[in-house]
Amino acid sequence: MQNRLQKLKPKVISFMATLILLFSHSPIYAHGQIKVTFSATNMSLKNFLKTIKAKTGYTIKNSDFLESQFGNDIFSVNFNNTDLDEILRYILKSSENIKVEVLNKSIIFAYKDDHISIDSSISGISGIVKDNLGNIIPGATIQIKNSNKGTTSDNSGRFSLQNIEKGSKILISSVGYQTKEYNTNNKTIIAELNPFINNLNETQVIAYGTRSKRLNTGNVNTITAKDITDIPVSNPMLALQGRIPGLDIQPTNGLAGSGVTIRVQNPASLLSGLDPLILVNGVPYPSQFLGMPLSASIFGTNGGTQYGQYGSPLSYINSNDIESISILKGADATAIYGSRAANGAILILTKSGKTGKTEITVDFQSGIKKTVRQLPLLNTPQYLSIRREALKNSGIINPGPYDYDINGFWDTTTSHNWQKELWGRTAFNMNSTISATGGTENCQYLLSGTFSRENYVYPTNFNSFNDTRGSGYISLNSSTPNKRLNINFTTTYMYDKNKPSTTFAFPLKLAPDAPNLLDKNETINWMIRPDGAPSWSNPIANNYNLLTNEVTSMVSNVKISYEIIPNLKLSSTFSYQKLTLDQTQPTTKASVSPYYITTYNFKSTLGVTSSRTSSWQIEPMLNYNIIHHKHSIELFAGSTFSKNQSFGRSFTAYNFLTDLLIYDIGSAESIISPMTNNFIYKYNALYGRANYNYNQKYIFQITGRRDGSSRFGENNKLHSFGSIAGAWIFTEERLIKEKLKSLSYGKIRSSYGTTGNDQIGDYSFLSLYQIIANRAYQGIPEIGPTSIPNPNLKWEEVRKWEIGLDLGWFENRLLLNLNYSINTSKNPLVYYPLAITSGFQYILENYNAKIKNSSLELNLTTNNITNNSISWNTIFNITIPKNKLLKFDNLSQSPYSSYYVIGKSTNIIKTFLSAGVNDTTGNFQFYDSKGNTTETPDPINDAQHIITFDPKFYGGITNSLVYKGFTLNFTFSFDKRYRQIVYPSGTPGTVNNNLPIAMLDRWQKPGDNATYQKYTANGSNFYQYYLYTISDRGFSNIFFIRCQNISITWELPSKLKTILKTNRCTLYGQVVNPFVFASQKSLMIDPQSGNGFPLLKTFNLGIKATF
Repeated sequence: MQNRLQKLKPKVISFMATLILLFSHSPIYAHGQIKVTFSATNMSLKNFLKTIKAKTGYTIKNSDFLESQFGNDIFSVNFNNTDLDEILRYILKSSENIKVEVLNKSIIFAYKDDHISIDSSISGISGIVKDNLGNIIPGATIQIKNSNKGTTSDNSGRFSLQNIEKGSKILISSVGYQTKEYNTNNKTIIAELNPFINNLNETQVIAYGTRSKRLNTGNVNTITAKDITDIPVSNPMLALQGRIPGLDIQPTNGLAGSGVTIRVQNPASLLSGLDPLILVNGVPYPSQFLGMPLSASIFGTNGGTQYGQYGSPLSYINSNDIESISILKGADATAIYGSRAANGAILILTKSGKTGKTEITVDFQSGIKKTVRQLPLLNTPQYLSIRREALKNSGIINPGPYDYDINGFWDTTTSHNWQKELWGRTAFNMNSTISATGGTENCQYLLSGTFSRENYVYPTNFNSFNDTRGSGYISLNSSTPNKRLNINFTTTYMYDKNKPSTTFAFPLKLAPDAPNLLDKNETINWMIRPDGAPSWSNPIANNYNLLTNEVTSMVSNVKISYEIIPNLKLSSTFSYQKLTLDQTQPTTKASVSPYYITTYNFKSTLGVTSSRTSSWQIEPMLNYNIIHHKHSIELFAGSTFSKNQSFGRSFTAYNFLTDLLIYDIGSAESIISPMTNNFIYKYNALYGRANYNYNQKYIFQITGRRDGSSRFGENNKLHSFGSIAGAWIFTEERLIKEKLKSLSYGKIRSSYGTTGNDQIGDYSFLSLYQIIANRAYQGIPEIGPTSIPNPNLKWEEVRKWEIGLDLGWFENRLLLNLNYSINTSKNPLVYYPLAITSGFQYILENYNAKIKNSSLELNLTTNNITNNSISWNTIFNITIPKNKLLKFDNLSQSPYSSYYVIGKSTNIIKTFLSAGVNDTTGNFQFYDSKGNTTETPDPINDAQHIITFDPKFYGGITNSLVYKGFTLNFTFSFDKRYRQIVYPSGTPGTVNNNLPIAMLDRWQKPGDNATYQKYTANGSNFYQYYLYTISDRGFSNIFFIRCQNISITWELPSKLKTILKTNRCTLYGQVVNPFVFASQKSLMIDPQSGNGFPLLKTFNLGIKATF
């Protein structure tokens, strides 16, 4: 198969190149810029207009109107090869109420609020689309009302439509702008669209289609390209933090490619995955890597439930290629995805080409990254005082030979700030994108490429840029002149090479008087003991053991649609996705002290792991739409055929003679612990949807789906899902219009349905076998079963109910969206214990349990100021989730009694209740089950205090301010939940273990009322310290407010753009994560990443120009 793919590659490349050439040489509509040369002294307006007409050949349709406004003006000018537009603006320089446009070789003057008409007897129209500030809007949709006929504006904002019936009306819309309706009595239209005060009429991407938010019966939120690219982050999902109600995003740390946990409406399952379904142009995209064992400690978890799921595949989708991201919640929005959408769905839509002449856009940005804050740690005098006290508490009079930090072997007069030295460096990043788009009415294309590099805030000796990535994107659209046949092709590809280090794990633990990183010869300083051995582990040595991650991601999709008869369309999508990960982790001689090389004959080793995840999918679909008077009906049906294959392998190569050959596997003396895995997942489905709309007032929708999955037992491979929904736009009722005039929009909607969860892994229903270690028969390794089969294994089913209320006041200047949902999970999978006589400990089965999730979501949009020069709007959202275990048969007799409690959340921990410090012994003490204090509580009976990790609430607030050519956007997110606040030290008081300043409040003598127990040098009370870290005092209910981003852009004025010879040019600055306010900051650096590698603040400057 691999050989076939290799042979196909040149053919595919040739085919794509041919398509690009065909598209790029298609005839393209262009509007040339007229240059005029003439001079005049004391010329009247009438003669001035005659001169322009003579020089250009253009007709001035309403010169009488202009003469009535400026008839007395006298002109003395000297124009030399000057743009016609600039000359016309010169005429109007004394008026702000008159507009001018050049259309079809006609020059038209009119009041700004007027629609312009050239000829009332028409068979076609043309025009231009602009915003309220005069900026052109390419790609706007122009559609004849109650018809499928339409077009889009080209890159100059211009459009034309022919063969229009007299009296027809057209609708002009664009993402982010209010839709406007125009009469076709005007042959030429100058359309001015206002930005959305709210997004009621905005087109939203839903499952297998689009719909306006006004008419949507489901719970869908959409973020557009502008909101995404305003925030320079490696993972596009990070741009959504604090912006969407019901979407909880938690980054693991600040490294590029690190794990990001994504939860939609706080899903719950005992064992199955909680990730939402992710679709890129309709193509399923992995939410987890198959396995990343080499980088688990570096990248952090991604919220997966299986071992080895680290990092985030979404980091390898280029944000610059994304047009929109839609979050689907609730039964109506997700039931049509059946078993894959119990945890919600995320739809990522990439950009498409625009009609018009070819436009080249160049976008370049560069900036720096820094850590946001440092944790206040002990300086050398404070640290040494703690160490001496710890020796005394341990009954030790004098420091031992290995107490280097206090016995004088290390320089006790130095005081390192290791946070500054090891992660206080200024990191640099750059990102450049070039794209080309254009085409005719029937053929459009978009080609783009992006290259970016960045380094890290910790010191490295190699590769000035630790993360380098490049990506390419192609979008080709073609249709026949009658628009009946449409073909769309998109493909995106990214390659990323990342070399993170584990150096960042040390700054919070190293003693402040530890040795310098480098010696006087600028080599690794081992601070050699008299016996030749090193006295410490130098963190800079890890620069010789850099993990290398190489990731490739490709998503390709072809969609072919054909209108069989009017309103009946047949379509099919063919898609392919592939994600690869290759990792190498060396342990080199250069990273080890010479003492160990000679004494223990140390040789280099290399860990290698790789994974491949690929899938194909075919989805034929049939869509029928009909509008009859006040009735609108949409019928949709389709099917899915898909196959996913995952392959992984890992091994360790030992004993390389030299570091120079460490990446040559053949030079290793032995290869140990080879491991491979191969999973195949097949999935088929039939689905349908019917939508009925009466008079834009009453909307009903029903969906159904029949799924088949290879992940379930022979007796339960098929299952049905569905939903029913309705919406009532009650402000369309005459009585409400008359009585509640300030209420401009009101809709109540509700839905009920079922979805499923098939994130259980592959082959779970089978009896699996593995090789038995150290056992063989006649030299052949023995194999034995590892699990018992369960042919009755079936779907976890989630029943979803929700009700929503949308209200708009004062022409929707104030818009409130409320949503309350209840999701109930049944038949969760658990490992249930078996009798010893069965030969197995557990069996995976559906258990009689029930989990309830509820979520209250509020989204408030206010349009504070709107006029021709300034606009300011605010969006606030908050989500309050709840989780409760309603039922679990025989819980008290099951092994799960230590983990779950009926009536409590499933996301809890049972732990000890701290009783503070024993003022006599100086050790931590705890309450037992009877309320008495003890220093050695029973791990089972006394651990009864419950801590819930579900968020109490989360949300954000976004402000957008536009003044003339300037735009300012900023977003704050907030969050409150329990988080672990354990400081990552060993045993406080032992050698080379620094502490936060907050931990100075310790017990020193009998009778002390202290926060922390006494410190010891021999670890005699380490057990009490460990129990303290997992007690209620090891967690804190933390509230924080984070400034997610600040962006400011300046659209250059027309004169500067003319000088620079650009169609559009924007200068911008971006700031990400500049500061955070947290209720707990004395023991942790960041409320989200804890004391791992901190989230970074970014400062970028950029320029974007279109030619």
